[in-house]
Amino acid sequence: MDRVVLGEDRLTAASQAMTDVLQFGSRSGSWFALIFFSAMFGALGWAFAREIRVRMQGRRTRLGRTIGALVFAVPVSFIYFSMLSGFYELEFHGKSLRLYYLFPGVVEETPLPHSSAKIVPVYKGRVRLMLSTDYGVFESTPWYRDRVDESLRRFNERLSALQ
Repeated sequence: MDRVVLGEDRLTAASQAMTDVLQFGSRSGSWFALIFFSAMFGALGWAFAREIRVRMQGRRTRLGRTIGALVFAVPVSFIYFSMLSGFYELEFHGKSLRLYYLFPGVVEETPLPHSSAKIVPVYKGRVRLMLSTDYGVFESTPWYRDRVDESLRRFNERLSALQ
């Protein structure tokens, strides 16, 4: 009989742990977009550099390489910072928050009790969750309004439970 109770306790703890993570965006979709646009603009940048080299009668110049690199870097950076940056997971870890970003190993941790959150519109019906803490301001990746509303509700419930 005790084993059944322990099993139920473990199940309850596991389900509670599952609700302690809020997710924003799709990491796999973001990786696909980043790789796709990097390949596309990388090929375009290479074509620009090659065309400049052909027009200079085969001489390799810094101008061609610089323009090629800019044709790649500027649009890919714009795409990343406007649509893919921000945290993808918010994990409640005791009295702190762990924020997980697109790139593996990029994790930030901040205390939960001195935090507040609000929704910030981005574009085309997408919004971000903006966390303000004593250690800075953190934004989620853009995501659907209804899902971010639910995450804000759960965040506020967790914050009020600590007080």
